[in-house]
Amino acid sequence: FGPGTDHEVGGEKTRGKPELFQQPDKVRELAMNLGKEASELARVAATGDKAAVQAQFGKTGAACKACHDDFRK
Repeated sequence: FGPGTDHEVGGEKTRGKPELFQQPDKVRELAMNLGKEASELARVAATGDKAAVQAQFGKTGAACKACHDDFRK
């Protein structure tokens, strides 16, 4: 998140909590985990195994939600 994006930019207010800008290591950790789970989702999707895709989709969604729970207003 670039400098100044913790405030209103172009008439748009940030939906990030102040902690988003104060805890970059935690944000990076969560983002890396989301990337890992999303890559695994792509790999699993290529197998065509519906049950495995559903399970991995849940893990990917949980990784996304983890950041929102901690850092989104």
